[in-house]
Amino acid sequence: MSQEISIQAGGLNFIVEYRNFGKDRGPAIRVYADIENQAMQVLRFDCFEEDPHYHYDPDGKNEMHHLSLEDTPDTVAWSLEQIRSRTVEMLRTAGYNEKADQIDPEEIANSIGSMAAAISSLTPAEA
Repeated sequence: MSQEISIQAGGLNFIVEYRNFGKDRGPAIRVYADIENQAMQVLRFDCFEEDPHYHYDPDGKNEMHHLSLEDTPDTVAWSLEQIRSRTVEMLRTAGYNEKADQIDPEEIANSIGSMAAAISSLTPAEA
């Protein structure tokens, strides 16, 4: 069973967990928004050991972008920076313009320390 830590910030719910996916694993941050009274996963950052990547609208169009470990050796720091500075832009790219207008980016930025602490507290899940 995976450990999940929920952090509410700026009108979004950030779920921090350690994920195993196939033969890959690592910390993940799933971003949920209330869309038409339903919790929808709108973004996800998979900071995996072998194939780190992020998703726009993972439960819908699932647009996935791979990260190069050579160019981005610390994918957790990169992901937290994207959340801190680009959440509004990323929500728009994912197709959630109305939600992007409703969130509080400053509150999200202020929660990055909590997310970093949550990631540090995770223990690798059993394969």
